[in-house]
Amino acid sequence: MSDDDRGQTTPLLAVIVVLGGVSALLIAQLGLRAIERAQAQTAADAAALAAAGGGQRAGVRLAEANGAASVDLVIGPGGAEVRVRRGSAWAVARAETDAEASLSPAMVAVLARAEAILGRAIRPISVSDDGRTVVVDPRDGADLEEQSESIGLCRLNSDSDLLGFEVCAWTRPT
Repeated sequence: MSDDDRGQTTPLLAVIVVLGGVSALLIAQLGLRAIERAQAQTAADAAALAAAGGGQRAGVRLAEANGAASVDLVIGPGGAEVRVRRGSAWAVARAETDAEASLSPAMVAVLARAEAILGRAIRPISVSDDGRTVVVDPRDGADLEEQSESIGLCRLNSDSDLLGFEVCAWTRPT
């Protein structure tokens, strides 16, 4: 070995150690981002399910309980779509409801009348256990409320952002 080759392994070893450290930091950052994305997706999934079943407040409350810093929530006919931010990660989730499956025959008839009068489908967001009470999107609710007497729906008092209606008791005029 000549004098020129002596000490060449020390700088090479230092470069390898630095590259190994940088690689470990990058892998750790990727792992943290993956965890953050998974946590954001969990918050979005939970919020969408809560909103589809319990309304906007329930969805936002559950998203925030799961650490979401920002929540965009849209409830429409048949479900809810949520976009949340947790840290630097964004996630989107959608939950659908099959509210129409549990409608009472009276509510089916009333909603069919509403669709004929309004000229468009009315899809409940949620339905009561007995199928005689529905919650609808506010855009549909305003039109239903305006035509409620001719449709046969009565507006429920509610503190929700959504509008609830029930089949009105009907008596034949004498």
